[in-house]
Amino acid sequence: MTDTEHQKPDDAGGADGHDDDLHISVDAEVVATPDEPSAASAAAQPAEPDAVAPPEPGADSRELGTAEIPKEIRQWAMFCHLGGLASYFIPFGGIVVPLILWQVKKDEHPFIEEQGKVALNFNITVAIAMFVCGLLIFLLIGILLLPLVAIGAAALSIMAALKANEGEHYRYPFSLHLVK
Repeated sequence: MTDTEHQKPDDAGGADGHDDDLHISVDAEVVATPDEPSAASAAAQPAEPDAVAPPEPGADSRELGTAEIPKEIRQWAMFCHLGGLASYFIPFGGIVVPLILWQVKKDEHPFIEEQGKVALNFNITVAIAMFVCGLLIFLLIGILLLPLVAIGAAALSIMAALKANEGEHYRYPFSLHLVK
C-alpha cells in the first residue's frame, strides 16, 4: 500500500457493510459515495455558456443579478437618469430626454425599461416641485426652496445614475409613480 491510498479498518464500514467515505486510489481517482455525484459525471455535464442570453420581454428585472446585466444595458439605464440633468440647460429637458431614451430603449432589456420609468417619474416629480416653488416665490419661501430642490434633484440623479451603472435597481426616495 502507498501513501496516497486510504484504507479504513474493517469495523468502520456502514451498517450495511458499505463505506460512505471517499477513497483515493494510486491514480488519484475520486470515487463518490452514493450521496454525492462523481467528478466524472460533473465533468460530463455541459459547461455554462459565458454569454447570457437576454431575458424575455416582461421579465422582472429585479430577479437579475448585476453580473447578468450587460455593461451596455447598464450604461443606457445610467443615461436615463442623467437625462434629468438636461433640465438645467433645456426647458423641460429633464422630462423630454429621459422620456425619449426610455421610449427608444425600453424594448431592449427589462432593466432599461424599469430604470427609465423610475427616472421619468422622478423628473416629473421634480418638475412639479419646481413649479410649486416658483409659485411660492411670491411668499418668499420659494426663494429658499427652489435652490434646495434643484440641488437635491441633481444629487439624487447622479446617485441613481451611478447605482444604475453598477446594475442596482435604484428607487428615488421622493417620487410620484405616474408612469407605470
